[in-house]
Parts: sequence; C-alpha cells; structure tokens
Amino acid sequence: MKKRYLFIFIILLLLVNFLPQIDRWYHFHKAAEAVGGFTMQFGITGVMLNQCTISCNGGCCSGGSLCSQLDTGRCSQSQEVSGGPAGGNGNAVILSTSMINGAGIKSGGQTITGCTSQTMCEGGVAAGEGGCMGSGCGG
Repeated sequence: MKKRYLFIFIILLLLVNFLPQIDRWYHFHKAAEAVGGFTMQFGITGVMLNQCTISCNGGCCSGGSLCSQLDTGRCSQSQEVSGGPAGGNGNAVILSTSMINGAGIKSGGQTITGCTSQTMCEGGVAAGEGGCMGSGCGG
C-alpha cells in the first residue's frame, strides 16, 4: 500500500514540475495557429529590440529601419523587432511595446508574429518566451 502512495506521489510531483512547460507549449501552439490567419507572418530568432523615437523636431520617427514608416503618434509606443529569419515574410516587424511585454518577447529570444503588414500589427498576434498576446491566443 505504501508503494502505491509513493508511486502516486512521484507521478503528481512530476506532473506539477511539467505543468508550466505544458502551459507554455499550449499557448505557443495556439499562437502558431492564430498567426496562420494573417497575411504577414514572421518567425524571428535572436531577437533585437529597437525602440522607435520621435526625431526631426517632432516631425519624423527613427530607430530601426521600419520606424521611419510610422507616424509620430505611434512612434514612441512602438519597437522594431528584428533578428534572424525563422520562416515567414521577413525578419523585422513593428510591434507596440504593450504587445512585446504581454508576449514576453526579449532580446536574444524568439518570436512568431502574425500581422496585416510589417508596420501595422495592431490586432495581430505575437508569441514569445513569456506567452501569447493578441487575438486567437486561447484562454
């Protein structure tokens, strides 16, 4: 009888240890499914984050190579996410800082992102090491 309880205890201990990894995998899998529904899909490894900043006496946006396409209203709230290509439509995309933080995208990490364009990712989906952010991520 004691062996049975010990066996059940070990199984429960293993299950508790692996639950965070299973949850992370589930959300990343849901994000991958959601990304497939967008016209622009980006898989990026070795992520580099470049903050877009307002320059030219408030008249233009600079930072990463895509930041120049943003208007000054969205400039300071956005970052260029670039790195090595891992599939999709390129290796750089503009994301809002809130989406980056929500998905847990970090420098040196990886991300999969789905958008309608490289510079308009509002309403898109992004997944990083910290989870998933956007439509279609699942509970």
